[in-house]
Amino acid sequence: MKLPENPEVLTIWNANQVDPTPEPAAHFDFPTPFPQRTYGNFSDQITTVAHELRRNLATVLPGKASAHMFTGLKVFAQGDFVPFNIAARTIKVAEDEVSVISYDYYQSPMVELALKKSGMKLEILRNFHTIKVKILDYNREAALKQVEDFAEQAKQKVRNIFVQQKNHAKTHGLDLAPQGEQLQLSLFDLIVAEKKSTL
Repeated sequence: MKLPENPEVLTIWNANQVDPTPEPAAHFDFPTPFPQRTYGNFSDQITTVAHELRRNLATVLPGKASAHMFTGLKVFAQGDFVPFNIAARTIKVAEDEVSVISYDYYQSPMVELALKKSGMKLEILRNFHTIKVKILDYNREAALKQVEDFAEQAKQKVRNIFVQQKNHAKTHGLDLAPQGEQLQLSLFDLIVAEKKSTL
């Protein structure tokens, strides 16, 4: 703040302890407390559940080998976890077999480890940076049940999130679209139906 140059004015200003800076206009004042976002991190929570469902469904082994069957797996490479397709590529070589080729020879053991920890019943044979992967013991009924279990877990998480949001909306006098929950559950049904069609 710039002080007045005139000594007499400065003396008066010091004596009265008055700050000559004008007050801001009233319409610039923010309400107290400042209103929070309507739904907080609601969208992030739903998105996280959807991503988790897709990752879980990717671990359910299809009846036939696919070049995309390891989508959702993570590989520890260069000090961090990266998507499987960033660390290696998968080529289908038979109905029940794929070949996984690591982009970096030194990352091959980590790619192999990711396959072993995938939860799938696989026969894995690594030869330098190429890994031969064969599907073992496929059971369609068990795969379908696994998909349904993952789907129900995800749906329950979504229901819980919507309960929290309904309580939040009621407490703060906000509107929450009643069809939002059913719409999200229907989208999960589509994701699950797509996965079941590959089994």
